[in-house]
Order: sequence, then structure tokens, then C-alpha cells
Amino acid sequence: MTNNHECVVINWIDICNYLLAFYRFQRWTKDRFNYG
Repeated sequence: MTNNHECVVINWIDICNYLLAFYRFQRWTKDRFNYG
């Protein structure tokens, strides 16, 4: 159970980091298109 729970937590952190990076990339591209 413990190992499985740890895997779930790690996957959740990876998903959060991926979404955060995607959101930042989206904002960065939007700013680039807006300003130049």
C-alpha cells in the first residue's frame, strides 16, 4: 500500500509540474505574440 501511495503522489506532482509548465509556456507565447 505504501509504495502504491507514493507512486500516486509522485505522479500527481509530475502532473502538476507539467500543467504549470504548459500554463507558463502558453502565457509566454501569448506575450510574445502580443508584443512582437
